[in-house]
Amino acid sequence: METAVRLVAVRGLDGLKLADIGVEAGYSRGLPAHHYGTRAKFEIALIEFIRDEFEFEMAKVDIPQGLAGLIQLVRTFCDPGKDVLCKSVAHIVFSDFPLGNGDELKVKVLADLRATVHKLLERSISDGIKLGEVRPDANPKRLTFLLSTSINALIKEWLADPTVNLVAVGEELVQVLVNGLAPRIATHSKVIRSVAQPQSLDLPRSISASGHS
Repeated sequence: METAVRLVAVRGLDGLKLADIGVEAGYSRGLPAHHYGTRAKFEIALIEFIRDEFEFEMAKVDIPQGLAGLIQLVRTFCDPGKDVLCKSVAHIVFSDFPLGNGDELKVKVLADLRATVHKLLERSISDGIKLGEVRPDANPKRLTFLLSTSINALIKEWLADPTVNLVAVGEELVQVLVNGLAPRIATHSKVIRSVAQPQSLDLPRSISASGHS
């Protein structure tokens, strides 16, 4: 599963092949198919694994409140050099996978994972409103949809063309957030200080790109 997470982080879920997982994990090409039978069944097990790992790790991470936390989340999902678990989550959550058809269990685990990420984004926006860092007329649910769509487009572009500087484009998105959401100059200046320090999340237990946890 950890090998599959690393491959999804690089290729996305669409580019995942069962045979490659077996080889990359140091076993035979046919081992994943032997254990799971079909790619569809493996995908369900993988998304469940990613969902559970991500929820477990995020419960231990101290995400800043408000706009600073939102910015940190955006940077994490737009950084291809970051934690591979976060990258795999980004590839799956910010994708075009339909939730209205297909295997019922797959639809559920995809929806669960997306809901986990969307709740994090919505909570940061809501907290920002309460703290006076985000304009009071902002709609957390609609903004989360807008962010999700934007990050989806960025990741698709990067997968199609790896020369795209995803981190730099992500920083442009951060600037759009700061300029579009901050309600007044005093608060704007406060958030600018956090934006000047390009931090993203560090999960306590990372699935490393090298294959060693």
